[in-house]
Formats: sequence, structure tokens, C-alpha cells
Amino acid sequence: MYNTIMSFSQIARKKRSSRISLDEMCDEIVAGVDEAGRGPWAGPVVAAAVVPETLEFEYADSKILSPLRREVFFQRISETCRIGLGIASPEEIDLLNILNATKLAVKRAVDDLDISPDRVLIDGKYLEFDRRCRCVISGDQLDPRIAAASIIAKVMRDAYMISLSRVFPEFSFFAHKGYGTTLHRRELTLYGATPWHRLTYFPVRTGLSGAMMEQWLMKGMLSIGRLYSVMKKLGGDGYHGPGEGVLWPSGDNENAQK
Repeated sequence: MYNTIMSFSQIARKKRSSRISLDEMCDEIVAGVDEAGRGPWAGPVVAAAVVPETLEFEYADSKILSPLRREVFFQRISETCRIGLGIASPEEIDLLNILNATKLAVKRAVDDLDISPDRVLIDGKYLEFDRRCRCVISGDQLDPRIAAASIIAKVMRDAYMISLSRVFPEFSFFAHKGYGTTLHRRELTLYGATPWHRLTYFPVRTGLSGAMMEQWLMKGMLSIGRLYSVMKKLGGDGYHGPGEGVLWPSGDNENAQK
């Protein structure tokens, strides 16, 4: 499913491959960047970098647009702008923390552009990765390039979460998109977490068990590094290796040995 997200930028790139003008080559190239998905309990962070061929459209911040309006702008942006996409997976979020994972997604989005920008304007703060970058607080409300990036990131992440709900039909990812709603909390209580959740996040990790983590590890659905990150958050004693059980701080050690 991550490949589906990344293939979008490749398709958009082919559509615009013949549109590089002499003016564009001579002028300063500025990319607007925004992300979607820093706050949810599940799913990736998706970042988009947008270099418009024209700024004739005043794009609006994706958060204040209706889904239908976002789709209209999404189509327009994909046809008139260069677009790069970057993602950070739930595992990378657990390993790096959400700020560093978001910065990684932002860098990947800029690197995914088919043109190298001279300047990079990023919504928010603390997401600069080189000297071209400048963070702009509330940038999605101030700059149309950043606003366009916010729309691309939001639409692409929402589409990913809808596809994830087909893999895990017990979770209403199509509705809450992984955010911490009452419905999502209820689903976690009933069904437990999935590897696509952010396991170091408090509302998720409180429902984890040693047996569950051991099973994921043995099936290759969880890395030892990610397990260590979760254990560190829980204040656990560490992992002894496959077949030797997880020392779990929540009183579940007996189950973990079974």
C-alpha cells in the first residue's frame, strides 16, 4: 500500500515531463511542503512537496476544505504542479519519534521531486533538514504552495487509510483515519492493536501484551528495534530473544512465556 502512495508522484511526473520552460529554469524554484498524519494513533505520516508551474490558484488549507473540495483542488494541483511524496511508516515513528519521522517524510518528499528547489518552505516548525529550508508557522494559510502541499498530503493519506480499513475491517480507518476518536479507542479495546498502529503511543501501548508482541516478532511483522522502543516506553526490562519470552512490565510475563 505504501507503493500505491509513491506511484502517484511518478504518474504526475510523467504528465509534466515536457513542461519545463526557460523561465522556470532561470527563476528561483520554491517548493511548498506540508504533511498529514502527525497526530493519529495509526498509519504513516505522509508529506508532500509542491512546485507550481503557476500560482494563479489560491489554494486553501486542506483542514478547512470539504472532502469534495479537496478532491477538486487535488486534481487541479496534480495537473499543474510538480509533486513529490514522502512517507514515514508507523515503525519509523516508533523508532525515531514523531518529530524526527516527520522530518524524514518531509525530506523524502523534497527528494522525490523531479526538480531540485532552491528554497523549501515547510509548514510548522523544527522540520528543516538543510539550509534551503525555512519553516513557516501556519504556512498552509499563508502560502499557496504550502496550501497545495497540504491538500496533496491529506488526500493521499486519507486514501491510504481507507485502503487499510479493507485489510483490517474491524477498524473503521475509513472513518477516523487513525485519529484518536471515541470509536477508535473502542476498537482498540475490543480488538487490540495492529502493527500498523503507532505502538509507542500511550493509548495504543497500554493495550499491548507480551504474547502479542512475541507473535508479531516471530512472524516478521515487528523488528527487534521497534520492540525495544515500545519496551523503553513501558519501562520494561528488555527482550531475551525469540522463544525466550518477553519480560513485560504489565504483569503479563506468564502469558508471554506461553
